[in-house]
Amino acid sequence: MFLKVNLKNMKTKILSINLTKSEKFLVSVLIHKDYLDSKLISDLFFEIGEEALFSICCKNKIESIAADALSISLKGEDFNFKWKDSNKKTSTLIKSYMLELDRVSKLLANNNITLIALKNSGITRGLYPYYGSCPMGDIDVLVNKNDFVKAHEILISNGYRMKFRSPLEEENIEKAEQGGGAEYLVILPNGANLWFELQWRPVAGRWILPEQEPSSEELIKRSTKIKNSYARLLSPEDNLLQVCLHTAKHTFVRAPGFRLHTDVDRIVRCSIIDWSFFCGSIINNHN
Repeated sequence: MFLKVNLKNMKTKILSINLTKSEKFLVSVLIHKDYLDSKLISDLFFEIGEEALFSICCKNKIESIAADALSISLKGEDFNFKWKDSNKKTSTLIKSYMLELDRVSKLLANNNITLIALKNSGITRGLYPYYGSCPMGDIDVLVNKNDFVKAHEILISNGYRMKFRSPLEEENIEKAEQGGGAEYLVILPNGANLWFELQWRPVAGRWILPEQEPSSEELIKRSTKIKNSYARLLSPEDNLLQVCLHTAKHTFVRAPGFRLHTDVDRIVRCSIIDWSFFCGSIINNHN
């Protein structure tokens, strides 16, 4: 029998074990906005102080997320405009990212190539459309291995420039195909730069073996539609496993660090997870 758990109606309690008050605040404001502990957030905000908290949030790159939580939790109480300004700027930027994601997914669909929006980009476009609370540094997408080179050609012919952020990577499509993915830089209509990562390996990274990863073909077959977009989203179980692996790949703390944990929170709160299938996938991929 499959075990299915719906976390949508479950209350969240922030454990006090080994957490400072500032850490409690950080954890509290990252939770899906429909499940905030508003009293705790409000109490900590006034006890710790706005300036100290804004500095801590900026250090962890979550000030725009915290702004949404404060708007809900403070219930009309005034707080510094810089929180809201950060949220507004992030919202404008992420909206431009999502428009570009839709544009690219349509370009690929016109060439019979299915595009899966991965991690934060997929969560933002398909599950949690509060752009100000979804800061991200790039867009990651998945295609079938057989479509990788063709997708690369389409990107290049539509204003993209192949460019890796790491100086150790060689900007060569054959090498990129062997490695599992390529990076690109494109200038959006609003003048913003967007880093775009095209992958045929869903996780990649030198620490995980290719044979331990599910194939892109399997993931695409189980994927689901995103409303009003040609981009698709991984199934809830595949999506959760992928973001867990991604967060582990960043060793849970490396940049963008703490913020990555919102991916898990939003998937389990916005989806019904088949936990038997999820656990089975972990065991099968490990073996």
